[in-house]
Amino acid sequence: SDTLTINGSMTKDFVLPASPIELPAITASGRTKCDKRAQAPTDRETATIWEEARKALTMTSWTSQNVSVHFRVLDRIRRLDTRMTSDGRPEEKIYEGFRKGSPFAALSEDSLLSKGFIQKLPSGHYEYFGPDAELIMSDGFQETHCFRAVLDKNQPDMIGLSFEPAGLIEPYDVRGTLWLDKRTLLLTRLEFDYDRLPVNAPRTAAGGEVRFTKFQTGMWIISGWTLRVPMVTQQYTNLGRTRVFSGVQERSQNVLTATMDGRLLYTAIGTDQ
Repeated sequence: SDTLTINGSMTKDFVLPASPIELPAITASGRTKCDKRAQAPTDRETATIWEEARKALTMTSWTSQNVSVHFRVLDRIRRLDTRMTSDGRPEEKIYEGFRKGSPFAALSEDSLLSKGFIQKLPSGHYEYFGPDAELIMSDGFQETHCFRAVLDKNQPDMIGLSFEPAGLIEPYDVRGTLWLDKRTLLLTRLEFDYDRLPVNAPRTAAGGEVRFTKFQTGMWIISGWTLRVPMVTQQYTNLGRTRVFSGVQERSQNVLTATMDGRLLYTAIGTDQ
């Protein structure tokens, strides 16, 4: 900036213009098998995309630790049949209150990386978990997953950074893709599923999505998430008791509004809540 002469109190605004990074063309190829040892992003395209995603993940983590925001959140649970179609009216509730940064967070790194992303409860049921910004940025996650740049012809405006297990987390690991806007390189969402399931169900029966939002203030939050888990029922035959896939329970939580010091920072689009 120009030299400033300060005489007493002064307030001055500075505006940094956005300057998107032009990436060379990326060629999409068939899915490759991850090396047995983990690999952090190293090639030029993957490293560039990772750096842009890391900025958003870093700010999401920083916001969650330092900034108190008032959120209104819509909690929705719906059930799907085995064909993944809706089975009745969803259950909905609205919660509100203050929280530092994002209103959602995953379990600790130690718990997920040591026990896996699907954990068996004493009752015999299974509990499913997904990653958040802080977990993906952790050294432990990057040491146990392989990253590469990807494109999807069904999403021509997006560019992705996928990760898959390096075979070091037992019994169940997670794989997914961080999707960035190809024009601005802003992180928009994370899609994920699991390397295998503890029940005999299609792979699409379990997985989810995490959505990221940047405020005009420069802060980032996780503005919503969705998680699908398979449901099973017990059936008795002449051969004994078996567990049969009977449908999917899908739960989602989405921020409706976010305010700080009485100022509206965010409102969800397309909602009448």
